[in-house]
Amino acid sequence: MDLVEQKIFTGLRHPWETSRVEAVKSLTRELISADQPVRALDLGCGDGYVAGQVFGGSPQVSAALVDVYFTDEAVAGMESYGGRFAFHRSLDEAGDEKFDIIMMLDVLEHEENDLALLKQVVDRMADDGAILLTVPAFQSLFSRHDEFLRHFRRYSLGQLSAVAKEAGLAAEVSGYLYTSLLAPRLLAVVLQRLGLSGGAEAKGVGGWSGGPMVTGLISGFLALENSILIALARIGIRPPGLTAWTLCRKQR
Repeated sequence: MDLVEQKIFTGLRHPWETSRVEAVKSLTRELISADQPVRALDLGCGDGYVAGQVFGGSPQVSAALVDVYFTDEAVAGMESYGGRFAFHRSLDEAGDEKFDIIMMLDVLEHEENDLALLKQVVDRMADDGAILLTVPAFQSLFSRHDEFLRHFRRYSLGQLSAVAKEAGLAAEVSGYLYTSLLAPRLLAVVLQRLGLSGGAEAKGVGGWSGGPMVTGLISGFLALENSILIALARIGIRPPGLTAWTLCRKQR
């Protein structure tokens, strides 16, 4: 969850959040060695939910969590991983160490100069490290929701891959998530542009108010869908979806 949404958090995670965690786990599982220390960086970590779910159960992983919107109160609520997580308001605060795993989940769209930021992060990768990038897909779907979250743009997979390549990265695998959410988002954008939509779209995932049963059902469906999309991406089949992603290493 973006920290800009935290003030409207209802206490129940949005199905998009919980299903995205499962996708990130699937994409990073093979990067976490069970028998040696792993240094991870979650840049633009929001409220730390994803890092906690992905790395919290792996005692060999220590992580730097970075978000420019961190407050002392937010950090105090996340210091529950035995000192394995360090919290910073900038990448510079994290020192000059190299990281084995880097996550930038829905971060690049917040940066006016996305390439400059990505080059800076690539410099912090270990030589054999990996980076997972996710971004909202398709500029044609740009809406008030993006404005609320302070996005500059959305990306096609080709655009994301081009930025990654220019920053010195080589994609191992890439694809889309949330194919089933494309049509509802497109309808919402059309209604917005026709002046027929209300203000609910600007609440973001922090304002989710579905009950536990509905949340579980939707989350389960989306997690299953994403697992299928990831499996298809690994064999080169990439149906479009609401989120574009790529898992990269440094160019050799």
